[in-house]
Amino acid sequence: MPSLTPKCSHPHFPWQDYYTGRDHFLPILQDARSRGVNTCVVSLGDLGESKSVRPAETDELFAGTTECHELAAEFLSSFDNTPYEVIW
Repeated sequence: MPSLTPKCSHPHFPWQDYYTGRDHFLPILQDARSRGVNTCVVSLGDLGESKSVRPAETDELFAGTTECHELAAEFLSSFDNTPYEVIW
């Protein structure tokens, strides 16, 4: 299965690692769905960094920001339309 091109392009995150990991799980999720097994992706813990990712621009923490949640939602939505939950 070819790797999907990451849409996330935040300069401070190694997105290739996230998408490589995601690509390992996609065949497992697809196989489970083909056998009628309900699937879901779950993110445990905080979303994002608990520090500024743009220290030259702001001291604002990244975790909890709209930008952080949008990036997380974009990534979690990339598991071949598998529903996802975030547990904090």
